[in-house]
Amino acid sequence: MKVRIFFYCLFLLLSVRASAEFRLENWKNHTSYLQATAVSVDSKSRIWAGSTGGIFIYDMKADKYSEFNTLNGLLGIDISAVNCDKSSQNVFIGTSSGILTICSEDIKWEHFLDIKESKFPNSKINRFLKYGNSLYIAGGFGLAVFDLEKKVFKESILRIGEFDRLSNVNDLFIDNDTIWVATSSGVAKANINSAISNPNSWTSYTTKNGFDDKETIAITRFNNEIYVGTKKALFKYSLDTFLLVQKTSEWDEIRKLDEYKGELLITSQNYIKTLYDKTIYLPYSNTIDGSYVEQELDTFLLANFREQGVYLYKDSLEKQLLPNSPYSNIFGNMSIAPNGDLWVATSNSPRGRGFMRYDGEHWSNFNLSSFPEIKSNDYYRICANNDNTIFVSNWGAGFLKITPGSDTLIFENFSNNNSPLTSIPESPTYVITGDITKDRRGNLWIVNYGGISSGPVLIAYSNNTFYPFTNGISATDRFYLMMSVDYSNTKWLGSNQSSGLLFFNEMQTLENTSDDVWGQLTSSNSGLPSNVIKCIKVDKSGYVWIGTENGLAVVYTPSSILTNRTAIVRQNQLLGSIQINDILIDALDNKWIATNEGVWVLNPDCSEVIYYINKSTSPILDNNVISLASDFETGKVFLGTNSGLFEVSSISVEPLSDFNIKCYPQPYDPLLDGDLTIDGLSSEAKIRILTISGDFVKDISTFSRKAVWDGRDYQGNYVSSGIYIISASSTNAGKSGLAKFAIIRK
Repeated sequence: MKVRIFFYCLFLLLSVRASAEFRLENWKNHTSYLQATAVSVDSKSRIWAGSTGGIFIYDMKADKYSEFNTLNGLLGIDISAVNCDKSSQNVFIGTSSGILTICSEDIKWEHFLDIKESKFPNSKINRFLKYGNSLYIAGGFGLAVFDLEKKVFKESILRIGEFDRLSNVNDLFIDNDTIWVATSSGVAKANINSAISNPNSWTSYTTKNGFDDKETIAITRFNNEIYVGTKKALFKYSLDTFLLVQKTSEWDEIRKLDEYKGELLITSQNYIKTLYDKTIYLPYSNTIDGSYVEQELDTFLLANFREQGVYLYKDSLEKQLLPNSPYSNIFGNMSIAPNGDLWVATSNSPRGRGFMRYDGEHWSNFNLSSFPEIKSNDYYRICANNDNTIFVSNWGAGFLKITPGSDTLIFENFSNNNSPLTSIPESPTYVITGDITKDRRGNLWIVNYGGISSGPVLIAYSNNTFYPFTNGISATDRFYLMMSVDYSNTKWLGSNQSSGLLFFNEMQTLENTSDDVWGQLTSSNSGLPSNVIKCIKVDKSGYVWIGTENGLAVVYTPSSILTNRTAIVRQNQLLGSIQINDILIDALDNKWIATNEGVWVLNPDCSEVIYYINKSTSPILDNNVISLASDFETGKVFLGTNSGLFEVSSISVEPLSDFNIKCYPQPYDPLLDGDLTIDGLSSEAKIRILTISGDFVKDISTFSRKAVWDGRDYQGNYVSSGIYIISASSTNAGKSGLAKFAIIRK
């Protein structure tokens, strides 16, 4: 707690200075719509689908998608319930965190946080039912009633009948003034006009009344009879008890009950069929999470899938509804290729979903179901090389080399059947690779994880030949995953299992191991704050920055190990003992530090905080940022979380070798346009803004290719309309440049 207070106070002290020297703008959010959680249809026949990445709307007439997340309407993307009310032309949206959103069909948003802020153990909203001017909300907390006229919650039913308090309400419907609810404790009913917040108003039905399981999943009325589904069976209400109608197969579970074309429709995780086994849809793979039947404007069926979005079934038409998006919300590791493509590895087992590519407009997803040649989905580390070749490390299947062809990608798998890679001792075919990168001589280096076992800890690949290297400090210690190569071609390996930091240099002789340099740094023989290493990065000065589970450290003299001297390792005191998840060295040598508490942007020597990014200071949804990447040519920075990817533009851009100054917008009005962007600068530029007659206006210094000016002179006053000159010089590059621009104040 003291550390957090210190961070917050430090941010307040530096925020004014930071905002003047650092700029983030044009935030974007990339989330996956693949896992569809709910679906409904509005009065304009548009399909609204909720997912773990937000809301998307499909307009069937225009064949067009609209997507919504926290940057354009929502307060949360973890959508758990959607219900379109055609009469009021409102859409009710619920999240797993308890946010109620009411959106009009012309896209005007209202948010209500009462359920979320009640901090129930389970705040998830499961279902909506509009009845008169009331909205009944079923969820993990029980039942809530919302007044649609006054826009307030008017009743909370936290105990239903004899059930446990806060029993999860999975489904509900109202029939002839009787409200029925299917809960985690059974089924209950009450007169809708009674005091339903009083447990005594409810009649409860449990396993004593016929159910095979106390948890009931779905409930509906069909042919004037009440049907209830547990996970494994369908029951019908008769004479105050429930009779078994049919059971599901051992590997299946009921999800929802509906009426469809005069028949009772049963949606389970494996099929959609009628009561008497007429199959409506049988997916070849994947899991169905729910369905929706449209019978007012037209007659068709929608099914939402766990990993396929939504499918529309109408007569003989079968159509997948899914906007282009990343395959997963897990952005475990990222790398940017020279052509600007962002490559993303998701995670290892059991959350691995393959890997992804984003070209700035379109996502391409690579997983086992679409590309069986990639062998596995458990890709968790990724590296883009200077020739746009991509290497992806797998937790169990070695690694994959991706070579761009003329119009396709060429995949090449490497494991212990075609390389010196060695498996873990528990399984002879389970091969784990860590980081993969090239050194300054063009040799490819692969970390080979193996726990405590014999085999290489590191493998080099050069001129079509592999060179395996056994740990020179402890031959059976292969607890290493992370790696970075410094300017002396020393390989720094980080352990995820308390072995600290291993360093190795082959001294430019791959064949001759007699001159190899090996060493190990730990918390007991150096300034490392922890022996569990999370990331390693080399900055523009050649320093090696180490992220650990207990803070940030730096090796100031990495080349000293080549002459048998002790490397100087210091812990950075600015961030204390916070866990470091990733480090980004941007184009200006600033350090972006990803942590469980957000991202800290530090100056090049990490002595000052430039900026602090978290949920309070930015649009990110999750303070637990697990990966970072930056495009030095554009200044775009990507922040990866377990809840999606966030993209933002910075002015940390690689400077040019010579000046090519451009200013925009032109003409410039400081009161309307905000800032003037000065682009095309050389390194360490000194900028002087002058009037056309040569009078001094303002000085600006920057290390970036870009700078911004707010239209004020050195006294803080907005300048008047006219023609102005930018004179820029770089003593470092020995270059200079000029440009003119116009200010027109309206």
